[in-house]
Amino acid sequence: MRLAAAAFAAAAVATAAAPASAATGPSGTVNFYADAWFTTQIAAYDAATLGKGCHRLPSVAHAEWNDSNVAIEVHTTTDCTGHALHFPANDIHSFIRFDARSFRVV
Repeated sequence: MRLAAAAFAAAAVATAAAPASAATGPSGTVNFYADAWFTTQIAAYDAATLGKGCHRLPSVAHAEWNDSNVAIEVHTTTDCTGHALHFPANDIHSFIRFDARSFRVV
């Protein structure tokens, strides 16, 4: 009985830690979310058409789901300067204490 209860509790914790099902999109896209729980998508970009330039986000982002084969840098400024976070291809991350305002392919 205890083993079954422990297994149920572990499954509940694992389910709660997973990002919301809102984090979906077509393969080959770079997606940004307003919150760290992937519930409010603010932008989706086709990675094949991004190029190497700077891309200003329509509003502040606190999570990314990079479902593409390109790495990205996310910046706190609107012009891809200053402090940045680097995310590899095929990556999903939340960044609660980082206000992303732009990004570029690296």
